[in-house]
Amino acid sequence: MTCTLLVRGGEIELHDSESFNKVRQRLNRARKLSEDYKNGTISGDKESGNGAQAFEPFHLLSFRTSDGGRLAVDIENTIGVLSDQYKDIKTDEEDEDEDEE
Repeated sequence: MTCTLLVRGGEIELHDSESFNKVRQRLNRARKLSEDYKNGTISGDKESGNGAQAFEPFHLLSFRTSDGGRLAVDIENTIGVLSDQYKDIKTDEEDEDEDEE
């Protein structure tokens, strides 16, 4: 299954381990955290002391590329994700990821 990240200026083919659902969830989470950060709800550093999650967008949106490299993108320049498959088939790893959130 090929999954492609759409960003301003082009398309990036992601590694086979990057499923559509996984990428979509990470984009949704990054967008929400970005809005929370802009509204002052969360801090940009881990030293805030209140136990809240720090906003680190480039950590949230780093992906493996199809050529074996890595990519980190800004949520503001990310348009979406597309897949060449009708629907993802969940793996055990993705089920565990969803349970954690």
